[in-house]
Amino acid sequence: MNGLINKRFGEKEFQKYNYSLTKKNIDNFMEPLYELIYRFRNINPPTIGYKMNEVNIQHTRNTTSQIEKYVIKKIETEEQVLEYYNVINEVIEDLRDDEKIVFKAMYLECLSEEEIAEKMNVSRITIVKIKKSCILKVGLMLNLIVFKEG
Repeated sequence: MNGLINKRFGEKEFQKYNYSLTKKNIDNFMEPLYELIYRFRNINPPTIGYKMNEVNIQHTRNTTSQIEKYVIKKIETEEQVLEYYNVINEVIEDLRDDEKIVFKAMYLECLSEEEIAEKMNVSRITIVKIKKSCILKVGLMLNLIVFKEG
C-alpha cells in the first residue's frame, strides 16, 4: 500500500475505482467536521445581566452556572473538532506533498480548483489529476473507496 501511496494515481487506478462515489463518501465523511466547526464558532456566551427578574433561587443541587455550561460546551466542541482534524491529518500524512496541499485546500480551506491552481501556480487540469489521485488514496485509507462494478 505504501508504494501505491507514494505515487500519483493514474489511469490504471482510475479504471478500478469509482471516483464519483468515493468522492461522495469523503464529502459525507467531512460533513460532520463542518457542522462541528459551525457549532464551535456559534456557541455564544450567555448574556450577563443583573436584573432582578434574572435572579433565580436555585432549588436543585445543580450548581453549574450558565457561564460554566458555556465554557464546558465550547471546550467539548473544540475537542471534537481537534479529534476530527487529528484523524484527517493522520490520513493525509502519507499523501504526496502536492496531494496534501490539494486535499487541505479543497476540504479545509474550501477553495475551488481554480483558486488551488493559482495558489500552486499550476494548471487547473493538473489540479484535477492531483485531486482525483488524493481522493482515491484518502478513500482507500479511510475504507471509503468504491470499486467499479464488472
